[in-house]
Amino acid sequence: MSHLLMIYGMIEPSNIIYKDFFYYISNEYDKEIVFRDVLADRIKKSDIEWADIVLVVRPQRFHTSWFFKYAKRRNRFTMLLMDDDLLSVERPYMKVVYGTQEVKKSLKYSDVVISPNDSLKNKLLRYSETNRGVVLHTGISDNEIKSRVLKDRDSINIVLYSVSGELESFNNIIIPILDKLNNTFPMRINWTFYNLHPDLSSTEYSNRVNYYSTMPLKEFRDSMFNGDYDFGIMPLIDNEFNRGKYVNHFLEFSRAGIPGIYSNVYPYKGFVNSDVDGILSDNTIDGWLEAFSKMMDYSFRVKISNNAQNRLKKEFAMKSLYDKFLCEVPELHSYRTLDKFKFKLSIFPLIKLIDWINENVFKWFAWVIELFRVSRYTRWIRKFINTH
Repeated sequence: MSHLLMIYGMIEPSNIIYKDFFYYISNEYDKEIVFRDVLADRIKKSDIEWADIVLVVRPQRFHTSWFFKYAKRRNRFTMLLMDDDLLSVERPYMKVVYGTQEVKKSLKYSDVVISPNDSLKNKLLRYSETNRGVVLHTGISDNEIKSRVLKDRDSINIVLYSVSGELESFNNIIIPILDKLNNTFPMRINWTFYNLHPDLSSTEYSNRVNYYSTMPLKEFRDSMFNGDYDFGIMPLIDNEFNRGKYVNHFLEFSRAGIPGIYSNVYPYKGFVNSDVDGILSDNTIDGWLEAFSKMMDYSFRVKISNNAQNRLKKEFAMKSLYDKFLCEVPELHSYRTLDKFKFKLSIFPLIKLIDWINENVFKWFAWVIELFRVSRYTRWIRKFINTH
């Protein structure tokens, strides 16, 4: 049996999803793998000693690369998984918060780089010494896919949830069309937002909006399914960070039987079959109005919902995704560490000190850098004004 250890920096949806995937595989399908997960803050020497294979998911925490480096030096097979382009973050303070440098360090020690986004995988491989990458999509079990009874009525309920950056996309893409949307369609349109709070107070929809704050993943999914939603939207600005995203909105909407409209940009462009299992909309006023117009048709919404759920069952079943993954990474079965190592020098008691330094020194230092950068621009502006 292979011992697979998953290390992750914090509890967040991506880590929960992949943890559930490997637990399901090891418990229900592949008895050749024994799986264990641990937060980076709580890892012990015995965890790495136990493992044959070490998987790091979103290695943002300051000390995560240390574990990865030592595991690699002691002949553990190492894998790194990323589902967001944290390398596109530029500002010094944000690099500390998002652990950009830590990700780059960890990539040096990875035997395999894993991502659900092929473009992001190729970008990450620039920092890897093995140049071995694998695409692993999110696995979905049948009991997660819940059919929805859509309603044919005179009102429409639209839903949008946020993970990162969706508020900017909504403000830039959807806000400009709200007046036309209100004037074009006679039915009452209601809005629901999860984890974002666009200001609709000056629009016709000021009294037709509900806001929900951040909630645990299971609670969020239950709320999405039980909510009375006719369709969801995913407006997305085309930029480097967004191109590194995964198609999570398609998966979450489709899990709950909610048909969706998605911006016609990567990663949804080329993934969504427009007018079949979703709608791809150009980021123009006319493009989004046309997409809304299609979704006002009840029979069209039903078709999109059914097709999207059928696609989940066919293409995202956990067993089939794992079988493909195992073919590309046969070490999951074959790799064994011959000698379980012991650290001659224990670095783990230093973790709390390192965290303190990260919280109280590095972030402060990064803010100072940002302040100098902004003040430099301010001096340039003043000099320009004074000379003109």
